[in-house]
Amino acid sequence: MHRRNINFEIECFKDVNNNHYVHPFYKPNHGHLFLSGDHTSMIDYILKNIIRNAVNGFHERELKMIIYSTSIKEHSYSGLIKYLKVPIIERSEELIEQLSKLKKMMMNRYKTFRQNKSRDIKSYNTKVLNSEITHRYMPCVLFVIHEMPSSNEYLETINGLVYDITQQSRAAGIHVILSTASAKDTMSPLLKYNFDGIITKIESIESSKILLSKELVQLAKDIEPGTLMLCGNSGHFRKYIITHNEFRVMLH
Repeated sequence: MHRRNINFEIECFKDVNNNHYVHPFYKPNHGHLFLSGDHTSMIDYILKNIIRNAVNGFHERELKMIIYSTSIKEHSYSGLIKYLKVPIIERSEELIEQLSKLKKMMMNRYKTFRQNKSRDIKSYNTKVLNSEITHRYMPCVLFVIHEMPSSNEYLETINGLVYDITQQSRAAGIHVILSTASAKDTMSPLLKYNFDGIITKIESIESSKILLSKELVQLAKDIEPGTLMLCGNSGHFRKYIITHNEFRVMLH
């Protein structure tokens, strides 16, 4: 293994001063990552940057990815295939199947941690690397859902599985990125408590389809159109202004 990355973090983007925004998925006060905005916003750019960063920054033994998308193609990212746990998913039934398997994997990992007197994936992998236990290094798993299925037939089941997983999966090294342009129509309001959010291109605060609660509307009344919000699951957020002539953001 060329790099032993115990802490799982991925760069999302850089601002105009070349400062990095890195999301530390492993920290207790950081949730899974929720990206929302219309199709002309930076959301697709940020998601592509996250995936590119993951495949460039981690060894395939350290990270496995599961991607649900109808637009992301394996050939778009150099070296992506070796990181994929399964080929990119395009059907709702396959998404449900993989979420169910992920939930089972999560529970099995916690069982393994208990058996080896480890609190989480970090302490478990430290023991593996130090040869304290004779088990394989356990990779982090990044599950990317790029646009939730629009069919009501599957939404309740998918939302339920995502909720169950995001409630307790970070210590098991399982992390979720949910990217959507229509959060209010496809994403259960319960999920917002388990996600940190990057929300772009707010044109109208009160009528926006990408804000998930009245509380966020109240918090965001001073946000100008065209801003990028980073919303913590504690209700706090930082603001960035999109520079419209390039795919960068400027700290406000």
